[in-house]
Amino acid sequence: MRRTNHRNLVNVGILSGRIPLISLVQFIAVAEHLNFRHAAKALGISQSSVSARVKALEDNLG
Repeated sequence: MRRTNHRNLVNVGILSGRIPLISLVQFIAVAEHLNFRHAAKALGISQSSVSARVKALEDNLG
């Protein structure tokens, strides 16, 4: 079974325009804060917006 190289998927997604940069910014904020609500507050947006972007990013990358 072949392992998925997520770094390559992200690079291809960014370069092809399939992954909006804002999605990565919000994902990184969640990773840094370890909490969707805190990430949203730091970004000045709603928690549901962050949640939806991260879900879309997950769906896009598989």
